[in-house]
Amino acid sequence: MRLMNGRQPVDWFAVSDMTMTGESRRLSGRIRLTTAATVEYYERADVKWTAAAKLVDISKSGASIRLNRAVEAGRLILFKSRIPFRYRAYDFKSSEFSTWALIRYVRSDSQEDPETTYRIGLAFIGSEAPESFHADPQTHYALPEKPERNGLWRAVEQSAPRA
Repeated sequence: MRLMNGRQPVDWFAVSDMTMTGESRRLSGRIRLTTAATVEYYERADVKWTAAAKLVDISKSGASIRLNRAVEAGRLILFKSRIPFRYRAYDFKSSEFSTWALIRYVRSDSQEDPETTYRIGLAFIGSEAPESFHADPQTHYALPEKPERNGLWRAVEQSAPRA
């Protein structure tokens, strides 16, 4: 997408194709995309917080973000950002894309960027959280072998020991 800035058209995001190596399950390409994002995370049913995040890269089925708060892998998070329409499975009329996502990994990132301390991998699951999440936001989920035909993943509830 190109926007006008004065007289010159400019790209509003930086695109860079990324080469995938190893045991990746990605079915669509991933691009580097540096833009702002917002996330909502439920510590418990009665404790929710919202925080600013930095988008690192994205595909139609997931993203990588930087966040200055700790989250737990296997849990759900609500992700919101202004991403290109071609990287959306739905929500094509809104300027901001909003999707529930499964947190795939959480890695310390403090050496790379002291302002943000965690790099978080997300697998997009859709506009609605599963029913089990509404009953217990601390529910843990896993992913099946492949995403659905629309590029989104289906979160499968798993039993996880509570600390």
